[in-house]
Amino acid sequence: MIVFLLLGVCVLIQSVYGVGLLLFGTPILLLSGLEYLTVLGALLPSSIMLSLFQIVGTSSVSVKEAKMGPIVVLGIICGFLILSQTKAPFQMSLIMASSMFLAAVLRSIPGVIDRIGAWLSIHRLIFHFTNAVFHGFSNLGGTLLTIYSTSVYKEQLLALRCTSVFYLIYAASQIAVLLILGEGEGLLKGLLFLPVTALIYITISFKSVKLIGPALFSRLTTLFFWLAAFVFFVKAIMIEKQFSEFFEWV
Repeated sequence: MIVFLLLGVCVLIQSVYGVGLLLFGTPILLLSGLEYLTVLGALLPSSIMLSLFQIVGTSSVSVKEAKMGPIVVLGIICGFLILSQTKAPFQMSLIMASSMFLAAVLRSIPGVIDRIGAWLSIHRLIFHFTNAVFHGFSNLGGTLLTIYSTSVYKEQLLALRCTSVFYLIYAASQIAVLLILGEGEGLLKGLLFLPVTALIYITISFKSVKLIGPALFSRLTTLFFWLAAFVFFVKAIMIEKQFSEFFEWV
């Protein structure tokens, strides 16, 4: 029940602001005690549905990057290979802490986003592969993807389409890898939530809803990343301490 409630809040945020399901849902569900693969199963079906809704909603424009899909799929696979070597709870918490910390730093230093965006717009192929690798083992590729989209495409509709296209490729690739590895059991919970996802998105799409302004939303997102980084770091230290005490006792 708590998982469905958290999913509903994250779907609501993405329906209003275009991002949020994975950026907020991944760390929140992990901190609630769920395993990483279970989190993927809960989030990915709704991520695909929201991306499809957004792609249909931006069908009047197109982006060139879609042809880089094979490179992105390869990056997701590489990310999963990295993840397979970091199954220990301490390592996963440390990965999430580092990812959240990086996102917070990038969003906090004035001018950094613009400089990174300018570099990314030139080195698109490198970005799409490395960000897919990052997304494959953290599920947080949207952190840099949104920076890329808004830097390369100044028009909001084009930026949203770029983000939704790659979120779709990310999620579809992740689901395919999970099924191939025989780790698709967690997807059932995500599939059960799809009607709620559709209802929330369709309801919001018929109304001009802004819970808070975009600028405040951006600042609160940055604050969330700082807090999540701190909590994951503390969690990693506590897990390592527990393991150390156990081995000393043994």
